[in-house]
Amino acid sequence: MSKNYYNLIESLIGRTSIKQQDIQKYETYKKGKEGENKFLELLSCIENVEYIYNLQLRNNQDYQYDFIVITDKIIYQFEIKNYYGSYEFKNGNLIGQSGFIIKYPTAQLERNEYYLEL
Repeated sequence: MSKNYYNLIESLIGRTSIKQQDIQKYETYKKGKEGENKFLELLSCIENVEYIYNLQLRNNQDYQYDFIVITDKIIYQFEIKNYYGSYEFKNGNLIGQSGFIIKYPTAQLERNEYYLEL
């Protein structure tokens, strides 16, 4: 979904009826942005670090990187999630205490790392 979609949903909340599914997508997007802003605050406290925020590339597919962090010795990629509560990493999945399952959360990182190395 585009940023414009989320801006539209935000402007409609309280003014008209909105599908619960759209509200949930908006809330997830909003929490993600909060997590990214917290990460930006952390990065600003570190010296000798450069970063690229929200990099989007296209090469037969779209690739999106939340953060590429560059130091003198290494380049890191960070995919920011803003989940809360207790989670366990098991069989490639992230499983929340409530039973919520995030399937293969490292898959996007691995795929994006492959394309960074090309």
